[in-house]
Amino acid sequence: MKATDAPRASIVPTGQHAFSPFVAYAFTINYILGVGVLNLPHAMFSAGLFLGVGFLLLVSIVSAITMMYLVEVCARAEAIVTLRFIENETGVSPLESYGSKPPQIDGEKQPLIASTSAPNYYITSRKFEVNELCGIFLAGTGKLIFDIALTLYLYGGLWSYTAVFATSLTENIPFPGISNGLTCSVYAEDFGGSCLHAYYLYVLLFALIVIPLAQRDLTEQIPLQVFLCGFRFFALSIMIITSIVAIVNKGEGKDEGAGEGLNIEQPGTWVNMAGFGVIFSTAVFAQLVHHSTPGIVQPVKDKSKLFKIFVSSFTSTFVAYTILSIFTVTYFGPNTQQVITLNWKYYTGHSFSLSTVSPHWFPRALTYIVVLFPVLDIASAYPLNGITLGNNLQASFITSERIYTHFRGKARLLKVLSRLIATIPPIIMGMFFRHLSTIISIVGLFGFLIGFLVPAFLQYKSVRECERIWGKGNAVTPYSSFYSSYIFAYAILFFGGVSLLFAIIQLIFSQALHLF
Repeated sequence: MKATDAPRASIVPTGQHAFSPFVAYAFTINYILGVGVLNLPHAMFSAGLFLGVGFLLLVSIVSAITMMYLVEVCARAEAIVTLRFIENETGVSPLESYGSKPPQIDGEKQPLIASTSAPNYYITSRKFEVNELCGIFLAGTGKLIFDIALTLYLYGGLWSYTAVFATSLTENIPFPGISNGLTCSVYAEDFGGSCLHAYYLYVLLFALIVIPLAQRDLTEQIPLQVFLCGFRFFALSIMIITSIVAIVNKGEGKDEGAGEGLNIEQPGTWVNMAGFGVIFSTAVFAQLVHHSTPGIVQPVKDKSKLFKIFVSSFTSTFVAYTILSIFTVTYFGPNTQQVITLNWKYYTGHSFSLSTVSPHWFPRALTYIVVLFPVLDIASAYPLNGITLGNNLQASFITSERIYTHFRGKARLLKVLSRLIATIPPIIMGMFFRHLSTIISIVGLFGFLIGFLVPAFLQYKSVRECERIWGKGNAVTPYSSFYSSYIFAYAILFFGGVSLLFAIIQLIFSQALHLF
């Protein structure tokens, strides 16, 4: 398939809440910047800086390509479903799970293709969740595999959000009337008693915030998500600048004990293959947004800007991750925490202490901004991913004839129930398991399927199906480019499969070493 002579990308208004490119960029950043960034410096230290940065770059490039694959697949799915409308005398498509009305462009019903002509591949007001795309192009088995992988991945991701939110607050802010004015070390062996009660109460507080937010659609959250995107970069900038200042002061003999640093002569400082599984699964987890692609793409007014939006998003996160990891690992070395913001608990203004809180207001203010970064970060990321999981569960429920019949005419109720099923269980799980690295190592394995294997296979199958219907060379969409060729899809499938296998082997061996 060649990406030449492709039709121009459509500009499809979707109402007054349509996303501008900047709003779409902000939402994409907020989807990406979740728990992964908090654990990435620790994973970089485990794998070595050269290996860590190298794989993060590779994962970022592949993720951007497979994100665009899903955009192309959405366009091809629209063409095929519209063709089924035209061919079906009743006007009802067996592939349409959101009702039987044809899509609309600028408020008017408009068939996009004729069964005898090549399609235009517009993305319209109709949205396909990724599991629906799997149902269209990969049939029942492919959809089932994706449904299982996505459900486990998102439940695991939401679980980790719960743990990080409660951990950050328990470690830094005493719960009134419970902790006796003291903070607690969540990862300490003797963690329990009033500290555990404080942790549970922070989990409950988290639930009261995020469960209602997950009931609001994306277009209702635009101001909040734009603000939180800015806050994310502001907090990351503080972490990077204060790390650099601490490195400089350490060189002048002003360190206060926390900056153990790196031993550049020690084996594994730059490349440590024993940490390959950890860095790869963490890097994938830190750059994964593919499951939410349809939710971001559909409201964007000018879809010709999608490539720039997504490339800018992945470039921004790669640069921020890399700079943060290099400077924090260089300074903290073996003292790098699983949740990197916990290293700022004892920030003194020019360095970091192991146990002393600064008496001055300015360093304490910076400390609170950094340690509260995960709180606000996760409080916005949890509803976004909860919406994605809820929408996919809803799409799966509708394919059940019994559920569809029961909820006919009750779409709002089904949406509410789907999102409650998506958001409540991870909060319960977060109460009983708190170790972030283990959660991400396991959950990241499903990221290989969601971020690499499924998009590449959907790209291959959707091109084959469209060429079967309209002829060779007629699968090119307005979003196709050099990466749309079969050879890129084959390469990503091979890369994703080998990486997944290697990461599984690494995880098994690392867990076996802990047991024995």
